[in-house]
Amino acid sequence: MQARPLTEAEKKRNRELLLLAQYTPRPRSPRPTELLAEAS
Repeated sequence: MQARPLTEAEKKRNRELLLLAQYTPRPRSPRPTELLAEAS
């Protein structure tokens, strides 16, 4: 399956998201599946 090439707008948004991700440490929020796995 071939991914379609990104548009310039999409590339720009991706770069911005990458920068944000680098500078804003996200609190780890466990997904529900992880909680279920721990409980069992």
